[in-house]
Amino acid sequence: MATPIDESPLIPELELAPPTISDSRKRFSYYPQISPPSINIEKFYVPGLNTASNDTEIIKAATISFELCFSYFTGAGKRFERRIYYDDIQMAFYYYGTNSNVLIGNISIPAFRQNPYSSFRLYRSLRIETFGVPWDEVRREVSNGGTARFHVGLDTKFEYSTGWWKPDLNLGANVTVNDHGMKTAKYLPLKAI
Repeated sequence: MATPIDESPLIPELELAPPTISDSRKRFSYYPQISPPSINIEKFYVPGLNTASNDTEIIKAATISFELCFSYFTGAGKRFERRIYYDDIQMAFYYYGTNSNVLIGNISIPAFRQNPYSSFRLYRSLRIETFGVPWDEVRREVSNGGTARFHVGLDTKFEYSTGWWKPDLNLGANVTVNDHGMKTAKYLPLKAI
């Protein structure tokens, strides 16, 4: 004969407070302190400003060629052994003239991931077609010993393989170009804006 099961009243569910920052720090405290990835402009070439060239095709080129370097470290300056995922990267290029700042081009880099085991530094070489640049004025200024000033803006989101958040990454850099069409600064990091 089966014995009846004693029915006890249901225990009400406890209301839990949302986790606080300190709770999440405790939960993820075994991960090293992580800084955001570093993105540098390794190369920046404006062929239309190369006064040493006599080639009319190069002089009339309305393009900018550039190379980005993606790298990342732990807070201690050591290599971080986790993958990093970048969303689509939106870049905007501006010319800083004497009278105005003009948007001269933009480009989108498709989402990608960086694997630290195969590449600690990842390079992307790209070229954009520009518009709205007063090239005659800029060439005149550069050929008289001056420089041309550009601004590069970068917006994306990134996520580490150990993380659970996807912070924004809004960076920018001012680029000065000489009469050879090359950037004047040897090391040019994109900094938070």
